[in-house]
Amino acid sequence: MSRRAGSALALIGLLIACGSNQPLEVDPNSWDADEAGPVLRPFEDAGFNAPDAGLTRTDGGTAFCPPGFRDNDGDPANGCETPCAPVAIATSGNLDFDLKVVNVTGRVTLAGFRLPDGTPRGTLRFLLAGTTIPVDVDLPTTGEATYNVNLFAGAYRITYERATDCRVGAPPCGIQELRRAIPLNANGVLNLDIAGDVVVSGEVTVNGQAISARTGGGNRGSIAFSPAEATGTRVTELLGASGRATYSARLLPGVYDVSIVGPSTCDPAQDPVPCHASVRLRRFAVATSGNLNIDLPVVTVAGRVTLNGATMPNGPSGWPRGNLLIANTDGIGGPTVDLGPRDEATYRARIYKGVQSFVVSKFTQCDAGPLPCQTREAVRDIRIDTDGRLDLDLRVARVSGVVTVNGAPVANAAGNPSRGRVEFRDATGLATATLARTGPAAYSAPLYEGRYDVAISSFESCAEGPLPCLTRTVAASVAVAGPAALNIDVPVVDVRGRVTANGNALGDGVASRLVFSPAAPRATGVGTVQGESTVELSSRGATYRVRLYAGTYRAQVRPAPNCVDGEDGALPCQGNINVDAAAQFTTTGVRDFDLRVVTVTGSVTINGRAVFDDRTGHERGALSFAAGDGAYPNRVSLGSNGPATYRARIFAGTQGIGLLNDVACENGAIPCGHLALRGCRTW
Repeated sequence: MSRRAGSALALIGLLIACGSNQPLEVDPNSWDADEAGPVLRPFEDAGFNAPDAGLTRTDGGTAFCPPGFRDNDGDPANGCETPCAPVAIATSGNLDFDLKVVNVTGRVTLAGFRLPDGTPRGTLRFLLAGTTIPVDVDLPTTGEATYNVNLFAGAYRITYERATDCRVGAPPCGIQELRRAIPLNANGVLNLDIAGDVVVSGEVTVNGQAISARTGGGNRGSIAFSPAEATGTRVTELLGASGRATYSARLLPGVYDVSIVGPSTCDPAQDPVPCHASVRLRRFAVATSGNLNIDLPVVTVAGRVTLNGATMPNGPSGWPRGNLLIANTDGIGGPTVDLGPRDEATYRARIYKGVQSFVVSKFTQCDAGPLPCQTREAVRDIRIDTDGRLDLDLRVARVSGVVTVNGAPVANAAGNPSRGRVEFRDATGLATATLARTGPAAYSAPLYEGRYDVAISSFESCAEGPLPCLTRTVAASVAVAGPAALNIDVPVVDVRGRVTANGNALGDGVASRLVFSPAAPRATGVGTVQGESTVELSSRGATYRVRLYAGTYRAQVRPAPNCVDGEDGALPCQGNINVDAAAQFTTTGVRDFDLRVVTVTGSVTINGRAVFDDRTGHERGALSFAAGDGAYPNRVSLGSNGPATYRARIFAGTQGIGLLNDVACENGAIPCGHLALRGCRTW
């Protein structure tokens, strides 16, 4: 169908950004080619330990785009200014795309001078606004540090990154932003300058005093500088085994989280530095060399852990009874203390001052141990600023009962390890009790006293089991304060039917799945259903059978992993396609579904010209069609040679269309990267 013939797809194939099919001329006047140096933003000094000039602190943030909008200028800090609605495609037709591509070249220097040789020498990362996958360009290891890259036109964030061979005289390690929100919309030269690396030095002390030597030798821990704004090199300096805990770290200017990391093998009660990693300074901006001393406010806390007011029983066969985590609620971690397998359950730990929560957990051999298979806050938000003692008493009770289905006993599980489990959930986590494979579906579980939402769940090989492959809440806010009985009955229905496309039966190779999930999912409430039940459609006739808890469901189709686009007898390789957004299943019965499928064809050009063949024979890229901007797009290859045409079978409806090229694309016909053509999706 041609566009002149008035196709319902009278959509303008007019788009943005991507590679070049011919050598492109370079305009040396583009983007102020001789301008040197990165844009460095000043940050206010927050006065942590009175740092020297050049070492300051910031609490900057990152903008996240809401659905239907994306960042278009490469500066997420100023919001998401561009709407990106998907396109509606109701019938088969033609849709062409022309991609705008630019060529960028330049040289990279270090503080205005030649960048030292190195293997590796570093990588430039070009991140197109509105995308999450950068284009990486490795700098040559010797000679002038020049680069040449084809990019989709648009606004970019450019960074320099290097992670190995961090010695003096080599190119600096770390990650540094060189440009933000720079428009690259024409061919040109862009020279980039890396700010010279700086040295941050100082001493780590404990309670204002030099850190004592570590008994038995070995390092007392380390100080670590981790890039706070993007992934990059973490620079770590050891604090030594004895003497003053001084350090000197060589860094690229940037923003860092500064952590103190305890020894890898550590005694929580005795080691001079607490036995865990603690972020002592967040988003610390480093612009020039300077001094940063860090004092660790440390106290010692100890106590006894009892069970229902009595000494905790021994663990089974010498297994540990559990662990006690002392978590600093300021978000800087905490040590974990083993409660041991026998005798009194006591603890002692050196911790950082502040507000703490004491959390008990037990997961190893817990079915036979004295503690429930749960995590429990024994004490929450208690401020500890001095050495002292805190005893903890854990209150435990047992809940038991029988599960039935539609008022009748639960059928035996045919070969499955179990028929499912009963779940007890509160604000601190989840406890479970497994239903045996045969016999009465009885359960029994020790629980910490409190209030629980109770659910029934089938979690192992449930497709052929007696319970649905879902989780249903059967009771809310049940008080557990002593031994209690709770019987559970759940309403279950069996549904079967057939899936067709455009009213026609599907042929062999369906390679799709039918997925049932709650139509209006809620977090809590009696009758609430969570999860998904997935049914593989048969290879002939696309029939299905599924077991569900009675209720209202959203039915969706998704491709199987072996789905191949272009098979006319099968469904398109798209997923999360609603076949019924609110299907009510209150009784056992039959439900058929029919899907609308269309075919879209077209061509892709670059700067109005045909895409040239890939020199290496690799794929030149692919178009992706996602229902709206949802998951599971249909990926259609543009091939390695010849006209860059495509044919895509998709479900009728709104589509988010993108271009992606990430296979051996450095010297390819289309630039590396991902690009949104319609809608917000770029993959």
